[in-house]
Amino acid sequence: DWSSDVCSSDLASVHVFHQAVGDTLGDIEITAPDYAIEPNVGAMSLDSDINALRVATTQGARERVRMVTLDSLDVTDLRLLKVDVEGMELNVLKGSERLLARNGFPPILAECWQNDWFSDHRAALVAWFELHGYVLKQHGDNYLATHRSRPVRPQMPPVPRPWV
Repeated sequence: DWSSDVCSSDLASVHVFHQAVGDTLGDIEITAPDYAIEPNVGAMSLDSDINALRVATTQGARERVRMVTLDSLDVTDLRLLKVDVEGMELNVLKGSERLLARNGFPPILAECWQNDWFSDHRAALVAWFELHGYVLKQHGDNYLATHRSRPVRPQMPPVPRPWV
């Protein structure tokens, strides 16, 4: 499990919570992945419509987990928010608006599939970013969102790679 992996890796600044993240507080029922048969545990979505479109294979037992918002967490030094939650990015961002404001609107790296079947979700996600003052740069299936209120730094030169 993730908790024992983090502990055994000596990652002191990483904390594992057995919770879902979204735009509301409460409990939700999820399908816990069966690690013996699931080929890609990281591809599981809490959105059943997304799972149906992607032909998800998760067939584990059902369990209730606590859903939190990022706003409900006491985070005061957020410098980058990475959101890769298999189609639930908009829900997570809606539940993080106060967190982002109190941390000076840090950059956000968010997954956003370019598939045709995801176009409505993608349009809603782009609209959220624009409404909240973020400018987007696309990098494959990810958007890097930087807030208009933050100064843009000049592009840094590439790091030399002696092994290449």
